[in-house]
Amino acid sequence: MTDAWFSLETARLFSLLSLLSLCSLFAIPAKKGQLRGLAMGVWNTVTGLGILLLGAGVVATSTRQPWHVSYALLMSGLALAVTFFLTRRVLISAYDEAAVRRTIAADL
Repeated sequence: MTDAWFSLETARLFSLLSLLSLCSLFAIPAKKGQLRGLAMGVWNTVTGLGILLLGAGVVATSTRQPWHVSYALLMSGLALAVTFFLTRRVLISAYDEAAVRRTIAADL
């Protein structure tokens, strides 16, 4: 068996990625049409991070890393990639609705 990429204690730190759920606060400025570039940048970055973690998890599984390495990488990557990919459309539609409201208000 190869040496583990990181220890069991380090694998537990992957739970801190749940703090990325604070990105849901971007719904507040999205309804107002503010901070679109920042919100989309964060969304795309976190989705990319999730995909990278999934890829690392696949490599860890194929190189027979211990379960705590593979599990931490695969589950963190899956949670981030799926969640942020699926909610991206909701964020975009909130910005689009704000733009429509702004256009209608300008026409009045």
